[in-house]
Amino acid sequence: MTTYLCTVGTSASQALVPSLPGGPRRLTAALVAEIGGVEAAFNALWPEMAKFDHNNDHDLRARLSAEIHALVRLGAQPGDRVRLLHSDTDDGEVCARLVQAYLKRRMNLDDTGLDRVAGLQVDNAALFRREGVPNLLRVVMAEGDRCGWTGLVLNATGGFKAAIPYMTLAGMFFAVDVAYIFDNGRELIRVPRLPVDFDTARLAPFLAALDRMEAEGAISERDFWGATPFEERRHFDCLIETDGSGLATLSAVGILVRERLAARNPNTPLRLYLSLKAWDDFQRAPRDWNTAAFLRQIKSRAVMDRFAHRLADGSLWLKPGNTSDRYRVEQEGDRLLVYRIMAHDEYEKMNGAPWSRAAHEPFIRFDISE
Repeated sequence: MTTYLCTVGTSASQALVPSLPGGPRRLTAALVAEIGGVEAAFNALWPEMAKFDHNNDHDLRARLSAEIHALVRLGAQPGDRVRLLHSDTDDGEVCARLVQAYLKRRMNLDDTGLDRVAGLQVDNAALFRREGVPNLLRVVMAEGDRCGWTGLVLNATGGFKAAIPYMTLAGMFFAVDVAYIFDNGRELIRVPRLPVDFDTARLAPFLAALDRMEAEGAISERDFWGATPFEERRHFDCLIETDGSGLATLSAVGILVRERLAARNPNTPLRLYLSLKAWDDFQRAPRDWNTAAFLRQIKSRAVMDRFAHRLADGSLWLKPGNTSDRYRVEQEGDRLLVYRIMAHDEYEKMNGAPWSRAAHEPFIRFDISE
């Protein structure tokens, strides 16, 4: 199963609005209100969209939405999860609902949901930068946290072009695929997973202030800068947004940096993710293994290190010591991916065997789904 996070624009309406009484127009919030609201606008436009066929190349490239076009090229199929991240506008919601309806009714992508992103609009550039993009990244990061950033694709084709750099930056920070397709194109552009990093030593002093902004919403600029020399501040002003009031809020970059700094903090508890096979192992585990208690225990990095054994083939295993259960795991920052849970005799048979992450995806957060 793959999770696709798709920014959504208004391209779904381009081939539909001319079918409305009154001739060619473009969909706007004012037109949605004129029709009678979001529900009425959706009902007026859907019958025409339902006629389109994503298996027809002309319909796919010229009549269906950019989001659907990209998802077809990406190979989305029943069983995959799709989240449509749309603008904070009624016309954006109508288009997202049209895309959702097509994905569910015509492509059998039943697990398709909508997220309205507060502040994501183009009428107010300052609001877009100060609230829209940070809120967009918070939705992306919540989905990434849900699946441990495994089996995740960021589809940046639809929506505002100004959001693409931020989606790309998130993809690089968390090493996930970012895809885009040009209008009427036939080939996807896939952004390489570049090994983007930053200078932890220089940024770490700001972590406490970043945490405060996340918790409180805003802090004074004076509190954020602290003793930072004035001539050094230009290197770090990308972490915050200001509006002239003397208060600072987290910028989109600040949100990403805060997440990565926290992940590298040895005192941050590990977040556990189990593959579907590991969940099955968990359900079948003998009672004397006390698997749930062990998994909760290894959220502490110090405890996890105590049970860790790295084999000659590079694979990492956890061995409780007083029981026969063995845990094939992989650690990335503050994420611990559990591939399998098995008895010692099966573990011995698996020594040296190749492990494919793709074959074990998706991974599901343990403490959310337990």
